[in-house]
Amino acid sequence: MQLIKPDINIDFVGKRKLALLLSIVILVVGAASLIVQGGPSYGIDFAGGTLVQVKIAQDTGPVEMKEALKDLNLGGLVVQTFGDEANEFLIRAATSSSELEGMNLKIKQALSAKYGAEQVELRRSEMVGPKVGSDLREKGFLAIVYAMIGILFYITWRFEFRFAVGAILALIHDVCITLGAFSLFGKEIDLPIIAAFLAIIGYSLNDTIIVYDRIRENYGKHQKKGFDAVVNRSCLL
Repeated sequence: MQLIKPDINIDFVGKRKLALLLSIVILVVGAASLIVQGGPSYGIDFAGGTLVQVKIAQDTGPVEMKEALKDLNLGGLVVQTFGDEANEFLIRAATSSSELEGMNLKIKQALSAKYGAEQVELRRSEMVGPKVGSDLREKGFLAIVYAMIGILFYITWRFEFRFAVGAILALIHDVCITLGAFSLFGKEIDLPIIAAFLAIIGYSLNDTIIVYDRIRENYGKHQKKGFDAVVNRSCLL
């Protein structure tokens, strides 16, 4: 089955101003969201604290659970529904390293006092100290930066420096749009998300190198048609 006909002509280069305008709007909206929210929303992996996943065997809600936990004086307490099952919740709290030990037990005891011990099922508990979270955050950022630097050297060696700069700008563009989307929709950044960012870099780089190869190949064959026509053709074939 042939999805793209050999004689099709799409003027990608001719639409570059429209694409640039759309990208600028998306980037500005994402940047504004990050500024308003004071930066990305970090998960337990990076911010440090306690995450407890619980299942309550009776109907309840986040407000009732926060009321049951108020005596623990948990800083930055957030209770939200989780998963597809009814009455399953994630409890997040920012606590100092000295408070982490035994926090999941205290949370379970507080909920058991309200709902009954047999009604509360502790399904998951994660605890990360602030120092460890800060270290993970720094290393996650450096992983992305090192990937960018490696790509810069590779494409400079494989093609030319100007091609490498274009590829890096495209990768930064993709990562920034994704980061802005996470901020806009209130999604947290944690270690799996850093892996997702690196995957975005990998897939974007793969597409970029394929197009670069096509441009180099087609430029020798269709040089007389002009560079814009060569780029348009290379993006399709």
